[in-house]
Amino acid sequence: MKRILFLSPLPPPFYGSGISSKMCLEILKADGRFEVTNIKTNYSKQLSDIGKINISKIKGLIHVAIQIRHFIKDFDPEIIYYMPATSDFGLLRDSLFLGIIKMSNPRKLILHIRTLLLKKDWDNPLKKSMLKRLLHCDKVIILGPELIENLNGQVDRNKIFILPNAIPNSLSDKEFESLNNRRRKSDHLDLLFLSLLEESKGWFKLLEACKLLCDDGVKFTCHFVGDWRSDQEKQKFYRFIRKNNLSENIVYHGMLIGKEKSEMLAKADILVFPTENDAFGRVIIEAMEYGVPVIANNVGTIPSIIDNGKTGFILEKNQADEICTYILKLQNKDYRKLMGIKSRVRFLERFTIGTYRNRFIDIINED
Repeated sequence: MKRILFLSPLPPPFYGSGISSKMCLEILKADGRFEVTNIKTNYSKQLSDIGKINISKIKGLIHVAIQIRHFIKDFDPEIIYYMPATSDFGLLRDSLFLGIIKMSNPRKLILHIRTLLLKKDWDNPLKKSMLKRLLHCDKVIILGPELIENLNGQVDRNKIFILPNAIPNSLSDKEFESLNNRRRKSDHLDLLFLSLLEESKGWFKLLEACKLLCDDGVKFTCHFVGDWRSDQEKQKFYRFIRKNNLSENIVYHGMLIGKEKSEMLAKADILVFPTENDAFGRVIIEAMEYGVPVIANNVGTIPSIIDNGKTGFILEKNQADEICTYILKLQNKDYRKLMGIKSRVRFLERFTIGTYRNRFIDIINED
């Protein structure tokens, strides 16, 4: 059996990259061709801690560095799988960890990049230097063809492997048909925002769109689900609601996982995700599984996830008026139902774990 040392952020806290990494770890552990040991590289206790430096994190960094040295020496992995951060404190941390790994001369290093490599980081000499060192490896897995350019020519094309995110299909066709028929009977729209609540994810643009919908007399409730990144943003959220008399239209549910999250997706008519910086947007395929049309921004791999005009809408301006325009189009229940059916079909064809598992194993196992 091939020995794999698996290094990645893992839940908790619960967010897209960590959840996807957990799925990859479980796939490898379930495959009889590999002996897998893993190290959890993140030590944030909650989502609001991500990107911040504190004493607990410094202690965690030292602990992980010691673990890496120990496992490389004693476990002697043939493959090291690493899911690195590519910005802020995470980039500095993972540059340190990868420096330790490369000094130990591993036989094969595979990076799985789930984030956008931003132009501003490539334009920063220090960050550019760290990114170049980070990308010096045997294979790089990215989420879609749109992200090849993000690598800034630092990786040979034959070392780049495309692997879109995936999730298990938890709904039978009969269950989907039942909920799809049930949710289309009301004239009242249930809108959903499901992500970390930081402004770069677009929550404020959706709030502005909600004000426009109220001005147009649309009957709707907009559900916001996720943890706050900061108290300042939380205060801004509630100030806008009070100022624009939206308290009857806006509901904040906090962080939901498991059954509660599934119930929210089953209830939703439209998912709105006006993110500015996501490489993929796992929440999009979670909505597609439930036949929920998605309105999302034109960044990362989103243009190849959503079939524009058929399974959802891709924003070009990423502004409140554009979001509002697409929501108004989706007031038509028959149109929304048809789009929801096409959305689920696209999910089943492209983004289920069965297809993902085989491709992932092939990438890891291929010499």
